[in-house]
Amino acid sequence: LWAWGNNYDGQLGIGRGFSEFRPVRVGSDSDWVYVSAGASHTLAVKSDSTLWAWGNNDFGQLGDNSTALKDYPAFINAGSGWKTVCAGRDFSIGLKIDGTLWAWGDNYYGQLGDGTNSDSLVPIRIETDKDWSAVNASYHHVMAIMHDGTTWAWGANWEGQLGDGTYTDLNSPE
Repeated sequence: LWAWGNNYDGQLGIGRGFSEFRPVRVGSDSDWVYVSAGASHTLAVKSDSTLWAWGNNDFGQLGDNSTALKDYPAFINAGSGWKTVCAGRDFSIGLKIDGTLWAWGDNYYGQLGDGTNSDSLVPIRIETDKDWSAVNASYHHVMAIMHDGTTWAWGANWEGQLGDGTYTDLNSPE
């Protein structure tokens, strides 16, 4: 795994420090299968389907039950079975191999999709469905697809980004 760019919050995973203008290796592991970079934190999945995170953690977006910054890849004790993860703006969302969807971190706009606007320091399950097939996070909203092809959205909607014809934020998938 290689990283470059801004490193103010340790989001490159090479220790906190200066920005890097060329790719630098993140640790010595070579079993990474998925990575997602957010504004100031990074999420990754290894080949054993475990979850790893590093960088800013002001809202618990690393999922380690704390708000402490991590400037090296840190194992997140959230079980295995992770397929993909997405780093949004101060929040995170992940899809497990079993089709369940999980979210954690900042929830001001309802982007965790749990029906509340309360932040979470650990991954919480979204809905009870096990039918999710894809997910992506943006600044403060989420888009997801179920196995039947239906598209769902939630979170901030001040520009109509949820596509429901309104400017109303949603705190659960609709």
